[in-house]
Amino acid sequence: MPRHFPPYVSPVSGLRAVKKIHSSSSQQNLQTRDGISFVTVYTIYNSSIGSDSSRIHDGSSELVTVANSSDSIAERSVAILNVFIDVIQAFLEGRLQEHSKGLRIYSHYIFAVSDIAVVDDLGNIFHKYPDFHLALTFRNNKYQPLKSGFVAVRGTADGIYRAKIFLEEVLNVYSLKFMKASRMLGDQLALAWVVKSHLPFAPRKFSMHEAFSGEINGVSILFLPCSVYNWTPPEGAGQFHGMPLDVQAIHFKGSRKRLKLAGVLEFL
Repeated sequence: MPRHFPPYVSPVSGLRAVKKIHSSSSQQNLQTRDGISFVTVYTIYNSSIGSDSSRIHDGSSELVTVANSSDSIAERSVAILNVFIDVIQAFLEGRLQEHSKGLRIYSHYIFAVSDIAVVDDLGNIFHKYPDFHLALTFRNNKYQPLKSGFVAVRGTADGIYRAKIFLEEVLNVYSLKFMKASRMLGDQLALAWVVKSHLPFAPRKFSMHEAFSGEINGVSILFLPCSVYNWTPPEGAGQFHGMPLDVQAIHFKGSRKRLKLAGVLEFL
């Protein structure tokens, strides 16, 4: 079946999902900070057009049809990848043009997969670490130390421009070395390859669970621990049993998606 990809940008306040343990005074302080926009590309089947898609976007004119039922799995994978790339590149280039014309209200951006739930104020990232252009999340995993489902970009013209440079290098490595893994993990492998090639000290840092930074081709990259900013419930959990107190974003990936509703309800 053909697939449709609506390029959907969801502006979300950093306060939208702040945990109830925050005091009212701290919430007032958070409101004075720069805004954050979450950028997510949703995938829906063409049979959903006119129903689910109408809840995501006002019209279908911005939907993009990708692949045909007669295409092979490999052909569909490449077609889907190209659409994701086009959407992200167009978004970043659009923000740069708005900056050049002085049209943009200052905002930072977080590119996130749709199965991430925000449970704390992610604006703290940009406030606590004021010098990075792009932020990634890491874990203590030898072969897949970087997770691609959460990428933060500073909303200045310089931040957007330099983040685009880094992501283009990752894309080039992905295309040359990891296309055979395009259905799964190829993006993570490409990220790891680029980072390890430029920052040989990074693998040692990945085991320390503390934020650190490095520079790649003039791009200042902040590495944040997944245990805080991209935490995943244990594999095989039958129900959601809560999370560590310092977690700011939960990734309900894979089979854990069934736990998302229970996890979100804890904060209502």
